Amino acid sequence: MNTTYQSISSIVTQNISLTDLLQQCNTINNYNPITDFQPWADCLNNIQKGQNYKYNALQFTEAITKVWTGNLMNRDTLFKGIQNIKTAQGNQAFDNKSIYKSINTQYPITVTFIVDTKKLISSKQSWANKYLTATDNNGDPNQGSNEITVNANVGNTLRWVGKSKNGTDTVQLTAFVFRGETNLFGENLPSKQSDGSYMGKLVTTGTEVYSFSFTINNVPTTYNWDPYINCSE
Repeated sequence: MNTTYQSISSIVTQNISLTDLLQQCNTINNYNPITDFQPWADCLNNIQKGQNYKYNALQFTEAITKVWTGNLMNRDTLFKGIQNIKTAQGNQAFDNKSIYKSINTQYPITVTFIVDTKKLISSKQSWANKYLTATDNNGDPNQGSNEITVNANVGNTLRWVGKSKNGTDTVQLTAFVFRGETNLFGENLPSKQSDGSYMGKLVTTGTEVYSFSFTINNVPTTYNWDPYINCSE
C-alpha cells in the first residue's frame, strides 16, 4: 500500500482497494470518527465521488470496520457515516434498510425493553406486555410498542437488554423461551452474558415466537414478555 500521498484529493481516484483508500484517509488526516465525525464522513463521501460512485453500503461497512476498530468505531457512528454518503445528484446514496442490513453483519442488533416496574408489580400479573415498551437499533416497525418485531438475516446476532422506567428499580433477564413457529437459533439458544444481556446468532430463515422471563430487583417473582423475530437470507 502506498502511503506517500500528501492529500485526500491525491488518493481518491487511485486504483487501489476501498480498504486501502480508507487507510490512507486515516493516515493522512488521523480523524477520530466519533469526535471528528463530519470531516471523517466527508472523507467517505469524497472517496465515493472520486471512485465514480462504485461502492455499495456493504463494501463501505466491511472496509470501515477494518480500518477503524475498537473505541474509534461503534454501530451508531458507522450508520451515520454511511448514511452521509451522497449520489452524484446529492441525494442519500443508500437507503436505510440496506445500511442496517450491512452494519448488522458487524454489530449485534440490540433490543431494549423498558418496564414500568411499579405498575407491573402492583398489577400482580405475570405477563408484562402492557407494562413495557421496546425499541431496537435496527429501524424496525413498532418502535416504542410492546409488539416489536425484529427483521434480521441469517448470521446476524441479536442482543436483548432490560431496563426499568422507575427510579432505582432493576430488571434481570432470566431466560429466553422458544414458543413456536421456527427455532431461528438452532441448538444454541440466546444465552446470558456477563453484563446481564442475552445474545444469540440467527442460523436459519423463518419467523419465531419467543418470550423472555425476567425478575425485578432480583425478587424471585417471574414476569414474561413475548415479541417476534423475522429472519431472511
